Order: sequence, then structure tokens, then C-alpha cells
Amino acid sequence: MKHYCSLVLLTLLGLLSSVPISLAQEGEKQTPWYEVEILLFIRHSDGAGGTEHWPDELEPPDWSGSIRPDRYALVPKSERRLGPANYSLKQSRGRLKPVIHRAWRQPVQGPRRARNFYLQSKSGTSSGNPLLEGVIKTSVNRYLHVDLDFLLRRPAPTGDGTGYQPGAEQTYRFKAHRRMRSGELHFIDHPLVGALIQINPYQKPLPETKTDTPAASTSSTSPQQTDAAPAASPAEKP
Repeated sequence: MKHYCSLVLLTLLGLLSSVPISLAQEGEKQTPWYEVEILLFIRHSDGAGGTEHWPDELEPPDWSGSIRPDRYALVPKSERRLGPANYSLKQSRGRLKPVIHRAWRQPVQGPRRARNFYLQSKSGTSSGNPLLEGVIKTSVNRYLHVDLDFLLRRPAPTGDGTGYQPGAEQTYRFKAHRRMRSGELHFIDHPLVGALIQINPYQKPLPETKTDTPAASTSSTSPQQTDAAPAASPAEKP
């Protein structure tokens, strides 16, 4: 089973290597806006995480003060770069199940000013909690840095390991840090969760300004014509 999942992941990474990527030139001063895309999936294969020692209780990630990606411009599904990866995961017959796939454009600041972005899966547990939820923080300090802190919920097994406790949940922490270059594809592994991340420079469009065409001068000018033209309306935020 582990061999099968490894083949799926290798195929998935092979597909992604053929996706066109525009790499930013190192050393050039880039606009501090980036397109961030993340694809999170969970492992449903038999024995996944079975050899690990998991603590009985876990504190949830600190998502106080976090913001949601839709505060900025979301990337349409048709423009997401990890679409082929998402498709490949769905073909694994449920063994590798994509649960969060989001992409957005945001300003990226230094580590002290960077904000956490909150994400959660649409699928939930029998108790009504999100199956997977947590935060991602993207910052820049010479290199790009990504911090992940997610909480996975699964049915709690019985003491003898032969079944699950009705209505009970067990939580698992997925916490990771990765230093990246723009345009690189990174795979972050975990016994129960996996993440594919890609960050690309984004050139924020210049705001459009409206200019009024001056009226032709006449020999007799009315008071209304001598007034200054109204200021151009502010450009909409992209």
C-alpha cells in the first residue's frame, strides 16, 4: 500500500514538473505581491500513521487574529497551477484525498509583520467540526518562508484498536516550516497529511485613472464652465 501511494506521489510531481513556471530572477527587486497556492490532502491508506506515537490531547493552532484569503483577490480555478495535481490525487481511489485547494494573491511582508491566513476543509466530522483547519503564513526575508499549522480530526480508535469510539475524535497536529524560492514547487510530508505549495511573483496591475476632456473655449464663459473639473474617481482595488 505504501508503494502504491509513493507511485501516485511520484506521478503527481512528474505532472507538475511539466507545468510552465515563471521564475523570478534572484537579486531583482520584485513587487511585494505574490500568488500563493496550496493543496492539502489526507492519507486514507491502511496503516497510515499507525507506527507513530500521538499525544492524547493537542492544543489547536493559534489562529487568533488570522484573516481569510478572500480578503484579497482569489485565483479562479481555471488559473490555478496545481490543478493537475488535484486531479491526480482524486484518481488515487480515496487513498490520497484532497481536502483544501486554495490560491490567492497577497502582499508578502517580513516575518514580524506577516499575517496568518486561515483555511478549513469543506468536509467535516460527524461532530460538525472541520476535518482539517489551520493557518498558513507567508513571509519574506531574503528567501520566501512558509509556516503551516493545521489540525486534523479523525474518529478516535477503541482501546484495542479494532474499531472506533462513537462520536469521539482524535486530533493530529501538522506543523511545518519551509524556506522557498519563488516559482519552486514544494511537497511537505506528514504521516497523515501532505501539502503541495507554490508561490509565484505577481505584478499588481497599475490603477487606472480617468481624465476629463477639456471643453472647447468660447468667447462667453458661464460660471459653471469656469469651475474646476471634478476629481477622477479612485481606481478600484484589484
